[in-house]
Amino acid sequence: EELAEHARLAESAGGIGPEIQRAYLRRATVHGARTFQLEKAARLWTRLADLARGAERGVALVFCGRSLRMASRMKEAEPVLEEATRLLDEAGDGASLGIALEELSMVNQLTGRNDHATEVLQRALSIQRSLGNTKLVRLALTGLAGIALNQGLAEKAEGLLATAMPLCADEE
Repeated sequence: EELAEHARLAESAGGIGPEIQRAYLRRATVHGARTFQLEKAARLWTRLADLARGAERGVALVFCGRSLRMASRMKEAEPVLEEATRLLDEAGDGASLGIALEELSMVNQLTGRNDHATEVLQRALSIQRSLGNTKLVRLALTGLAGIALNQGLAEKAEGLLATAMPLCADEE
């Protein structure tokens, strides 16, 4: 974080460009997330998002929202993830949009809105299937199975997991 702040100060004094500042911020955000300094990571991802536009801004907001979710700050994570999904949808970045929707689904699930979580995750599943991303398809299916179990729908969960199982073999 100190390097990112140093880069920000140098940039404001005309010493470096925004690309270098973004690179230092990216390093600091990754370090914060890896060391479970989630609020710090969220703050840094927000700073990085403020320097970016379009899909790059959307991706930074996804990571910010993920950090907020992992820090149990759902009320703050939700609008961040909603903005990320809007930006990524507008930019046509389907892969990142699918991930953003999965994060948003988790926030909805953790706040007891299973129906909305299912709807959002179904959209993510559709996107991941269209892109042929079997790993993320599998994750979406297991997420839907978890929601079904939370709703007491064991047979539905079993069917979803049965669909996901063959995709595990693709990973080996």
